[in-house]
This record gives sequence, structure tokens and C-alpha cells, in this order.
Amino acid sequence: MKLSRRLMLAILAVGCLFASAVPVVRAGQAENAFLQQHVGDFTGRGELRGETTESVACRLQVQSSTAQRLRYSGRCVIAGDTIPLRGTIAYSDREGRYEASATGLGTVVGRAQNNGVSFTLGRDYRRQSRSGNFRVTFALSRGSITLDLTVADAANGAFQARVPLSR
Repeated sequence: MKLSRRLMLAILAVGCLFASAVPVVRAGQAENAFLQQHVGDFTGRGELRGETTESVACRLQVQSSTAQRLRYSGRCVIAGDTIPLRGTIAYSDREGRYEASATGLGTVVGRAQNNGVSFTLGRDYRRQSRSGNFRVTFALSRGSITLDLTVADAANGAFQARVPLSR
């Protein structure tokens, strides 16, 4: 069973959250080394589970735009629809933290988690007479990347996917 068009539009909005630019910052050796562990081409598969289950396949290319900043671009395909992923992640010496910026949402602060850092973006949405919320967590840890998606609304219920990416 295909996901509803409205649900797919909400998931597509997740990709738009990552389209951003982070100002060039200076990072220490440990922070630079951590970021550089995540440079490369990544792929992964998972399942979006809820009332129905759909396959999720993701590709992500992570490049070092500077020693202090990563630029990533890629896509996830869910139920035949493509969700773009684009953005940057950097370490801010001034603030002493990892940061990502998202269009329309300002700066998102990374949270230390399992010897790595994760960025969680989410917001409520309203489309026509329907409403719900979505959240995406982009986690970096020891050279691996995991993408977690959650989309929930009253009409379709909650859908969740975990997609571990590897080289």
C-alpha cells in the first residue's frame, strides 16, 4: 500500500530542513578528526513502519568543504518518492559545540550521544485541514551515520524509520 501523498510531502519537508550553510569556524584537532571520519560515500536500507511498512533506501555523499565543516548531499527513496538531503555540519570553537543550520530554523545544536553527536530537527505542520509533526535525527558516531525519521498525524498515525548508513 502506498503512503498518502500528504505524508510523503511531510517527509519531503524533512530533506528541506537540511538545506543550509554553516559559517566557517575553527575547530580543534579532536573536533576536526571527528568530522573527517565521516567523509565518504554512504548507503543504507531500512523500513518506514507504521500502519503500513515501506522500504527506505538512502545514499549520502559527505565531503570536507574545509577541515572544520562537512557538506553532505544525497537522497532517500521511500515508496517510490525521493527525499533530498543537503546541508553542512561544523564545530564552533566560539560556542564549544557542533552545529548545523537549517533554512528557516536557524542553528541546530548537536547533542553528545554514544561517542558521537546527533542533530534533531522537527516541527509541527499544517496542510489544508490536516496537521501533524515530523522529526529527523542525523547521528554521527565513529565514522558511521544513522538517519532516524518520525512522521505522525491523526489521519495516518505514526511512521518511524531507522536507516544505518555505511561505506
